[in-house]
Amino acid sequence: MMLVCRLSSRVSALLLSLLTLCLTCLPAYAGALTAPKAMNLHLQPLDGQAAIDIQHSRGVVVVQLWASWCPYCRVVLHYWQSLPKLSGVQYYIVSFRESTDKAKRYLDEHGHPFDRHLLLSPVAAKRIQAHMVPDTMIFVHGRLVYRHQGGFSKQAFQDVMLMQLSKIVESVQAVQA
Repeated sequence: MMLVCRLSSRVSALLLSLLTLCLTCLPAYAGALTAPKAMNLHLQPLDGQAAIDIQHSRGVVVVQLWASWCPYCRVVLHYWQSLPKLSGVQYYIVSFRESTDKAKRYLDEHGHPFDRHLLLSPVAAKRIQAHMVPDTMIFVHGRLVYRHQGGFSKQAFQDVMLMQLSKIVESVQAVQA
C-alpha cells in the first residue's frame, strides 16, 4: 500500500511538473499546449509487432501523424532527420489518410529516424480529433502534454522538439529518480 501511495504521489508530481512546464516554458506555442490528459489512442502495427495503446505507455512518447502526399509532412520528416534522438523517448511515425504501401515505400526510399511506423485507423482518428497532417503529439505516461497540428517553421520545430522535449525528458527522469 505504501508503494502504491508513493508511486501515485510521484505520478501526480510528474504531471504537475509537466503542466507547469507547458504553461511557463512554451508561451509562443500556447495554442498547441494542452493540460495533461489521458488519450485513448490505439495504433496498428505495420511491422508485424504488437499494436500500441498510448494510454498504457510509460515514459515519453512522440507521435508524428503524417502522409507522404503532404508537403508539410515531408518538411517535418526532414526536420526529424536532422535532430538527435533523445534517450528514453519512443518515436513513432503514424500514417494517416494514406495507403500503407505508399507510406512504407516513401519511408523506405527517404529514410526516417522513428522507432516504429504505425497506422492510425479512421475510428481512432475521430476519437482523438485528428483532422489534418502533420500532427505532432508528445505523451508522458499515456497523457497528452503537447500537440501541434500543421506545419512548423524550422526554428519553431527545433525550439519545441529539441529544447522543450529535452526539458520534458529531464522532468520525467527527475521524478523517477
